[in-house]
Amino acid sequence: MKRVRWGTLQALGLSVIAVSSTFTPSVVTAQVTSAVVRGRVLANGQPVPPGVQVTATRQANGFTKQATTQEGGTYALIGLIPGTYQLRIHGEGFQETARAVRVQIGQTIDLDLNAVPEARAVAVTDGVVVTAERLVDMRTSEVATNISVEQIESLPQGNRNFLNFAALAPGVRINDRDTEKTFQAGALSANAVNVYIDGVSYKNQVINGGVVGQDSSRGNPFPQNAVQEFRVITQNFKAEYEQASSAIITARTKSGTNEFQADAFIYWQDKGLVARDDFARPGEPKAAYERKQYGLSFGGPIIQDKLHFFVAYEGNDQDRAERVTLGNPSAEPQFGQYQGSFVQPFREDLVFAKLDFQPTYNQTMDLSFSLRDESDIKDFSGQNSYEAANDIQNEVRTIKFGHTYDRASFTNELTLLYMKYEWHPTPINYDLIGREYVGIIRIGGGATKQNIGQEVLTLKDDLSFTEFDWFGGHSVKTGIRISQVDYEVQKFQNANPLFRYRPEEGYAFPAEALYGVGNPDLSGETTQYGFYIQDDWAVTSKLTLNLGVRWDYDTDLLGKDHVTPPQIRAAASQYVPDRYFTDGNDRDSPTDLIQPRVGFSFDLFDDNRTVIFGGVGRYFDRVLYNEILDERFRLQWGVRRFQFSQDGLPRDGQPTIVWSDAYLSAAALDQLIASGIAPNPEIFLIDSETRIPETIQASLGVRQRFGDDWLASLTFARNRSRHGFTYIFGNRNPDGLIGPLPDTGCCAPVSGGFGNILVSSDAKQTWYNGVYVTLEKAYAEGSEWGMTFAYTYSEAEETGGDLFSLDYPLVSDYPRHPTSADERHRIVMTGIVGLPWDLKLSTTLTLGSGTGYTIIDQSQGTGPGQIQYRYYTGRPEKHSFIIPDAFAYRSLDLRLEKSFLFGASQAFSLIGEVFNVFDYENYDPRSYNGNIPFGGAPNEAFGKPTDLIEPGRRFQVGVTYSF
Repeated sequence: MKRVRWGTLQALGLSVIAVSSTFTPSVVTAQVTSAVVRGRVLANGQPVPPGVQVTATRQANGFTKQATTQEGGTYALIGLIPGTYQLRIHGEGFQETARAVRVQIGQTIDLDLNAVPEARAVAVTDGVVVTAERLVDMRTSEVATNISVEQIESLPQGNRNFLNFAALAPGVRINDRDTEKTFQAGALSANAVNVYIDGVSYKNQVINGGVVGQDSSRGNPFPQNAVQEFRVITQNFKAEYEQASSAIITARTKSGTNEFQADAFIYWQDKGLVARDDFARPGEPKAAYERKQYGLSFGGPIIQDKLHFFVAYEGNDQDRAERVTLGNPSAEPQFGQYQGSFVQPFREDLVFAKLDFQPTYNQTMDLSFSLRDESDIKDFSGQNSYEAANDIQNEVRTIKFGHTYDRASFTNELTLLYMKYEWHPTPINYDLIGREYVGIIRIGGGATKQNIGQEVLTLKDDLSFTEFDWFGGHSVKTGIRISQVDYEVQKFQNANPLFRYRPEEGYAFPAEALYGVGNPDLSGETTQYGFYIQDDWAVTSKLTLNLGVRWDYDTDLLGKDHVTPPQIRAAASQYVPDRYFTDGNDRDSPTDLIQPRVGFSFDLFDDNRTVIFGGVGRYFDRVLYNEILDERFRLQWGVRRFQFSQDGLPRDGQPTIVWSDAYLSAAALDQLIASGIAPNPEIFLIDSETRIPETIQASLGVRQRFGDDWLASLTFARNRSRHGFTYIFGNRNPDGLIGPLPDTGCCAPVSGGFGNILVSSDAKQTWYNGVYVTLEKAYAEGSEWGMTFAYTYSEAEETGGDLFSLDYPLVSDYPRHPTSADERHRIVMTGIVGLPWDLKLSTTLTLGSGTGYTIIDQSQGTGPGQIQYRYYTGRPEKHSFIIPDAFAYRSLDLRLEKSFLFGASQAFSLIGEVFNVFDYENYDPRSYNGNIPFGGAPNEAFGKPTDLIEPGRRFQVGVTYSF
């Protein structure tokens, strides 16, 4: 990793503090992973004078926050870690009083406190708070859902991925396929989201998934037993958040307390607890399967009320079988040893460790480390032997140091972050050359390995001022972010040669070999800068405006130093304009990524019960680094094809080499490179005027509080995105349909021995309209039950394809069509109830009308311009659940826990869970057959699926122990 100029970073950080401090006043907006409580201190209904002290003492660890009242009796407690606090009032002329409250992550709470004159005696409790008042953030302009520690620990959860609980937020969809553990919102893919854990951004800037490590993985991003709670913000997140244009999750980890506490657990599931696959062949036995999830956490004091530690570990061991079969049973005498059932092992280790320190009443520090290490041996089955398997290695490491400093007029949060992410798909037998016996089996080692990752070093500084008055109360927050990002990418495509034996030659010798050579290194680096300022302006006691603006700058978004080779320019210049060619000085990064964000809330009756809220904001994301690399990769790495024969005569118009067994190695092919036939490489070109993906989010809603426990909301959401990145053909013929000759396809020939030209386009657009309805009663020990209900109605549409939009000449020629995640109706409902005999029952009900599949209409022919693509317009068959024929996806999950309490503080629990209680068939929308054959001939498989998105009914058992 390149060395960061820390002197420059420190100077910039200090300059922000110095410049911002000239405002002297005060701000009070919630930090990314903390909360704010603000309001007035009143005595006999009148504001107390300046100088009365308000102290918040966190029950768990004794850490304190202090604030002093200003003119009008206003106070602000900034940077409160989520949890239970005693709020104490003490000052000259007033009796010390206390109030127990519980705050959650990301909240900004308006709370007036009552001070008691000394003449009246009020008892102050110093003991343990049994039940604290749960505060509700009614006046936020964000569309946000808080996930509590009770929900994380009590709701049914099959794989202990805390991100799955994001499904409780309206407008959010979870992709919980076997090897795709992502989430998305609106009309955008998972690439547009971001996740913050203790302020550490887990954004994947290199490859798909949105979150590092979540694409092509069975694993989890973080140990769930280390997550205290988190917040899902679907719309209108504030200016302090970066690198996201749909939804974000911000999570807070657990910390040690003033008491030693430990938890341990194990959950187990095997094939006997999973329903039979609906698509298994009759009489076929269940494939081997076993999963163990286990872990422990431990925390406590090093110095009471000062220094605490917390460590957590989770393991995830999965063994499932894949079957390898010969394509031709007659070949069993020669290849029989390669077929059979083979275990596909997955192993994951998650570690988290943290220290929290409060050296003085106005300073706190934390230091944390996390590790994710996983291995998944897969990519074998059917006619692909176990020898050809790949080990998908996935590693994430983070280190974070945070320092918070409080003064009467401001709170400053300084954060240093380090992250390293590595994704390494590697053949387990890379030293064995590959051999494919066409139609029978493929043996030997896998052909390709990759090293892909990012290393990020970040300095963040956030400065929050205490409240000041100017035509109303203002809460101002400002901050900077500077990140040095190194991208590590090496692609060894077909670097392990594959020799292909064909039946036409009687499998006597390989008819051809594929072998990749060249420079695999595509690494790069960039520096990212971000600055924001935001103001929560209490215009009146009823109206609050949230005004913010963010600016981001990335020194290298599109490969600014790339130089178009002369031969590429000569070959492509007749088809594409000059802006696709660069001499290394034509791709300046945009400096106008200014993102204003405005929100409001209006308390109709000034009683914190009925609030109208809304907002509009501009959000930029970035083009993934991997998406811009083909411009270089196709030129510096080539896959050679060697044709062999017994006589050296041409085959299919191509010369051949007389086969010798001496050629059966990579070293021998290196000697034959001069005789190799390299396929004409495609030309990839990036528009130097490419604009950055942009989204405008807008929402309008109302919240209503019923009694003390119930909260409901109705929200209308509208998103518009543009400048999505994709590739189209650059050498498409003028009519866009057929070439100059009947057999030349869509595109004109390119001189210089090149294949087709693919050029970037930023013309992709998306549209999203949504209606969200929520109802919540928080679970609390006093009431012993809680529930949530989230309903989403949505329409998500787009133009273009995915990374490649090649079915039409231009992206603008695509019809506006549903996205792959477009689902009209979705309901997620949860419940937790405490029962007699120390039993706890919880449930999650998920209902969805289903996403679409693409219909490929070949009834008029199969040539260019004849096939009609109706993207994601096919809809799955719907079934009943209370409402007749309404849902394509149905799942009811249950969890029952029996606790045995013994000793002063020990508990042992037995847990039983069942997922998809009614064994509903939930099909993978990607597996539906949408083909309409030529001439309108019937297709009996049309509209039918071939795979499940998840297994049917499944049971899981577990044991936990805590003290």
